[in-house]
Amino acid sequence: MLSRYCASRSLFGVDIPRPQWKGRSLSGFIVPALVFFICAFIWIHLSRRALVLGVVWMAAIITSGAIRTRGFRADLVTFDIPADQA
Repeated sequence: MLSRYCASRSLFGVDIPRPQWKGRSLSGFIVPALVFFICAFIWIHLSRRALVLGVVWMAAIITSGAIRTRGFRADLVTFDIPADQA
């Protein structure tokens, strides 16, 4: 469902309504927590060199984003279709 929503939104500009969840499910907490622990496990087992290079790379990307958006005041990426092309 999510892939269909994203594909139709990006390719055709069509907005398909997303399903509304009545209550909060436990999977809304378990899946992000599981992903967090997997990432933490990978980070813990990286070499010192890989950690340093990863932090440098992340700092470069954040700096680039700050420069391109003039201090994060503008959008880095917009997915809106201009009115003259719709």
